[in-house]
Amino acid sequence: MDARTLDEEFQKRREEYFRYINRVKKSNLSGLYSVINTTVISNPYTSDFPKEWFLKERRNWTVFQLFLSFLIFYLKISLKLAIFTTQKIVFHLIWKKKGGESEILIDIFFLSDKILEKEKYDDSYFEGLYKVLEKRNLKYSFLPRIYKIGINPIKFIKLLLILQREDKNFVFDYELISFIDIFKILFQVSLYPFQTLLLLGKDKLLNYHLIRDIRNQSLEAFVRYFVGKRVAEMEFKKIVSWSEFQVIERSFNLGYLSSGGTGKIYATQTFLVYPSYLHSNIFEVDRELGYAPHSVLANGKHYLKNSLYKTGVAFRYKSIFNFVAEGQKKIVLMGSYIKSDTDFIIDFGREIESEIFLKLHPLYKPQDFKIPNNFQILSGNLYDIFKTSKLIITSGSGTAVEAVAVGVSVILIASQDNLTANPLVEFGKGEIWDIVYEKEELEEKIEQLSKFREENPERVSEIANWYKDNFFVEPTEENIIKAFDL
Repeated sequence: MDARTLDEEFQKRREEYFRYINRVKKSNLSGLYSVINTTVISNPYTSDFPKEWFLKERRNWTVFQLFLSFLIFYLKISLKLAIFTTQKIVFHLIWKKKGGESEILIDIFFLSDKILEKEKYDDSYFEGLYKVLEKRNLKYSFLPRIYKIGINPIKFIKLLLILQREDKNFVFDYELISFIDIFKILFQVSLYPFQTLLLLGKDKLLNYHLIRDIRNQSLEAFVRYFVGKRVAEMEFKKIVSWSEFQVIERSFNLGYLSSGGTGKIYATQTFLVYPSYLHSNIFEVDRELGYAPHSVLANGKHYLKNSLYKTGVAFRYKSIFNFVAEGQKKIVLMGSYIKSDTDFIIDFGREIESEIFLKLHPLYKPQDFKIPNNFQILSGNLYDIFKTSKLIITSGSGTAVEAVAVGVSVILIASQDNLTANPLVEFGKGEIWDIVYEKEELEEKIEQLSKFREENPERVSEIANWYKDNFFVEPTEENIIKAFDL
């Protein structure tokens, strides 16, 4: 089945898949081991099960596959647990700062490379929230999810020293998790592969992936469960969590709620959700099984799904509401945070005859790719690029919605090996946006969309306003207070 057919199948059967996986959740044993199971979570980037379910693949597991998954899992998790324990010891030697009392806990990613580069912590996830909290004299602490720290002890020490200088309150996993908890984690880790076998049933494809995906489990799934338990012993009234409803959020919520935590968990999905990100959807069954947040804050009214959801604020998209175009003429290739997708974008871009500009994701540098000599590299603010761009070419990226919402045309390049992460909806397709599956289609789509925007500027503006109204909520003080019940 090619990419086009896979995407068509996905669109037709997505709701059927949700019904299927929710039946799986209900029929299996509850508790940590099923809540964190990598296959059941349905993240297409940690399990091939969703893709193969839509492809209607047939699979049978083997004893060798079972042995290999067990071996990889135990080796990987043992190494990571050793690193975590070492970092915990280093943390206690370095960290001298005492946190103050707080009413609100902000559970959020700390991008270590960015902090080390700037030598300070500057949050971009909830920009605007902190001023409102401080204005209302509401004290808050951060629960950092340290991202990409690796095993470099110097890097870890430098990060701690930078954060120690900050005039902010922090609560770290390293201080919440005791050495006794580490032994409990080790015990749970040892049981996980065997507990996974208890989930096996009649569905051969599901069984195949349950066994294969054992190796994909992360240490954070177990650590965050105990972090949730320890936070439950503290007196936070609200927990504001950046939530893609990955394993780290699911296990934290389960640990917190099962231990009697009384604070209200706000799962903030104030980002652009892709239909292919099946794992990010939170259902009533998740609440029944004890690991759903109390409230899910969506980026816009388009994302409201059930009684758990309400509109939040689009913290990261403030620029959409005061955007002014300036001579939009450029065609820009927009790189993805997934390197292979950026390779595809560049490869497709070779087919374009007109002048081409390339904007790479901040994670990458030009030397990471084979870039044709006729490509001009762009840098700087995304919305400054939009001001002079008539067309953005990208893979599945939230940038596509941002572009359309400010009146820039978009061509999506379909994923070549997975479900296409298309954040747009049918509205405006063929007018302000479209999708291509083959290189040969690209020039034709560029010509069609360019011609349409020249001949129908009012319609382009109408579509842009519709996306802005449905996918975003302006992060005003009033809207922030309403979203977080302040």
